[in-house]
Amino acid sequence: MTLHPAPDGPVQRQAYRFGDFELRPHSRELLRHGRAVELQPKVFDFIACLLVHRGRVVDKNELFDVVWAGQVVTEAALTRCVMKARRALDDEADNPQVIRTVHGHGYRFVAPVVPVEEPLADAPDDLSAIPGKPAADTPTASAPTAINSPDLPATRRTRRKRLVGLGLALCALALVAIGGWWYGNERGMPTDGPVRLAVRPFENGTGESRLDWAGLGLMGAIGDILRSGGRVGVLGAREVLDLEPRLDGLDEAGRLARLRDIFGVTHLVEGRIERRGGQLRLDYVLVDPDGRRRVRTAVGADVTALAHAVGADLSVILGDSTQPPASEDSFANEAYLRGRALRLQGDIPGSVEYFRLASEQAPGAFWPRYELALARRDLGEREEASVLLRELLEEADANDDARQRLGARNALAILLWRAGEDAEAERLLDEALAIADRHGDPERSATVLVSRGIIATYRNDLEAARDYLTRAISAEAAAGHEGPTGNVLNSLAQVDLRAGDLVSAGRHLEGALARFRLTGDRRNEAVVLNGLADLRRREGRFEEARDLAGNVLAVHRALGNRTAEASALNGLAMAEAQLGHLRLAMEHASAALQLAESIGDRPTVANARSLLGQFSLDLGDHAAARRWLEGALEAWLAIDDTTGARRQRRHLARLDRAEGKQASAERQLLALHQELVADGPTPFVIDVLFDLARLRLDAGDPDGAARRLREALVLAEPLGNARRLQQLHAGLAEVALAGGDIAAAEAELARAGDTLAGDPDLLRVHAAMAAARGDASDALHWEQAARTAAGERWRPEDEARLTTRQRAARQ
Repeated sequence: MTLHPAPDGPVQRQAYRFGDFELRPHSRELLRHGRAVELQPKVFDFIACLLVHRGRVVDKNELFDVVWAGQVVTEAALTRCVMKARRALDDEADNPQVIRTVHGHGYRFVAPVVPVEEPLADAPDDLSAIPGKPAADTPTASAPTAINSPDLPATRRTRRKRLVGLGLALCALALVAIGGWWYGNERGMPTDGPVRLAVRPFENGTGESRLDWAGLGLMGAIGDILRSGGRVGVLGAREVLDLEPRLDGLDEAGRLARLRDIFGVTHLVEGRIERRGGQLRLDYVLVDPDGRRRVRTAVGADVTALAHAVGADLSVILGDSTQPPASEDSFANEAYLRGRALRLQGDIPGSVEYFRLASEQAPGAFWPRYELALARRDLGEREEASVLLRELLEEADANDDARQRLGARNALAILLWRAGEDAEAERLLDEALAIADRHGDPERSATVLVSRGIIATYRNDLEAARDYLTRAISAEAAAGHEGPTGNVLNSLAQVDLRAGDLVSAGRHLEGALARFRLTGDRRNEAVVLNGLADLRRREGRFEEARDLAGNVLAVHRALGNRTAEASALNGLAMAEAQLGHLRLAMEHASAALQLAESIGDRPTVANARSLLGQFSLDLGDHAAARRWLEGALEAWLAIDDTTGARRQRRHLARLDRAEGKQASAERQLLALHQELVADGPTPFVIDVLFDLARLRLDAGDPDGAARRLREALVLAEPLGNARRLQQLHAGLAEVALAGGDIAAAEAELARAGDTLAGDPDLLRVHAAMAAARGDASDALHWEQAARTAAGERWRPEDEARLTTRQRAARQ
């Protein structure tokens, strides 16, 4: 997302003239001979992107990132967009005068362009608010944008002009842009107690009766968004409306005083909705307990966009009311606030520029540099983030500032954990928790406890993870949160997934998603969607999993979160593999490995190597599989991840079985089973028992195979994972057929049901059942269905079995 700060002096709106056409970015218009040409939003964005980069070829990937940011589309969508653009510009593909195709690369704008000024008839006199994309393009909130401050000295005006240069690329027009300036105290709006905000109904100044509802609707939506954050108390809409008659005739200060006397309100928001240039605009005022006013404005495609914009703005201004301004410098503080709002919405690259400016303007300020380090960590710039965080840690200890000491430790611990340095990470978190407890700061205690819970989850210490997260919920309640936050719910979902409790995982993921969407937190919303993709994959809903994973990847790429992008690539690889698209899965896993290695994300490196080994095994490339799996085992051991290492040992045993080394495979699995049972039963034990059953079946021991499968069933039944249970029943049906007990096999297949519909292993069992009954035609039908479902997992031995079925059916 790109910010568009207002420049000093008169507003200049750049337009572009070429041939008979004129493109006006601010009003999102294309004119021909002065008359508007009807364009779909994405067609406009496509033309604008090519025009602003007219000196070069714009490749297809860049166009996807810009025009369809946060979405997964095919090249067919781009082709249709190009056709519509050429039709609007009266251009021809065979004889291009405006848009030229550069085959194998992308497109280039070739028409001569003359920059001109766009008319300012509709421009506001006091506030700068650049319209954004329509609501159909996934509206999200933008950051607060500083407006002219005539009292700024010349040096700050220079920096203000630098700020104007941030994000003026037409290819990333903001969906919503907010403008505002300080009146009164520019250092901030601290209070002596907790914040309690009243939002009054907004006046509908659009003249459109269909928007009469928006005054109340926007009031309620902003309240919901702020309440979900848990750190800003908001007076209920009913209480505000009941008091409205008693506010008539009072001035602004009088209204706040009456609300304070009756309900303990500390801050008041009121304003007016208007329509400018086809966009909705909200001008509003935030009044503090001393009567000081902060005037803001928000522009968006619809009421929902306005609500998220205002919610993001107010959550940053009021959410940390107990924390002093980032700096004594008003310009640095405003840049810092903008950066925080951007990071909340996931625009990490944009936030970096504002944090950097704030740090340069106020080099001694701690919090702008702290937020800069967090943003760099998310972008995968781990070395730079580590250096900065260690400097901040030393500085915080020297200052003996509890908040600084705690924040630096928590942030550095997360970075170290991703680098596989768990021991130092846990030491820092323990120190941070002690600091928070000693200073009676439950909000920060909760943050640290969630971090501890995440590390415990990845170590598969699920009991400890649940304990940390339960304590985090208690700490959040003590801090005033109404129910668990999205971070806690998402962390609980990851514990549930590891434990095999898919029902609870789904409930926690949906709860986390609702909270992050309510606050417009796109970055964390994408993280939760990644968890949902994992859940759908475990449920056997592979196409849903693939689509979710693809969307997650697109969002993380658009947000510039390289760490999350690498993880999302692994998730997409797993989803494609389940659909039988192994070579495509290999491409995604290879990309994940390359990205994770470049940013030093060691757990993701290990996971990508493991996936490459599994896919190579399924493709029959045993040499490559062994190389990748042994590399993954080494990587997991290097970061002291016992669970990850054990999973690689299981995959290596599967490889031994595929190579005909049944004795070696069984020996490894038995040792692994013994270790797992000693540590306490986990869902992973079920996987190992399933593999041991297959080895017993290979050895001609159906009774031994049945014993292992029934042992697995005992462990699986309490988990309530329908898919896992049905896989085990299908395995028992296969064992019964091997023992010649058709009736028992039919009974087990009936228990398996149809949840595994499309699973090639189940389809093979159905084929074997039909053959055992003597129905060769039905057996062929099931085997052919298995081949379709297996995709690239179909092996030579599978093809040989299909050939046998075909011969039997012809007889």
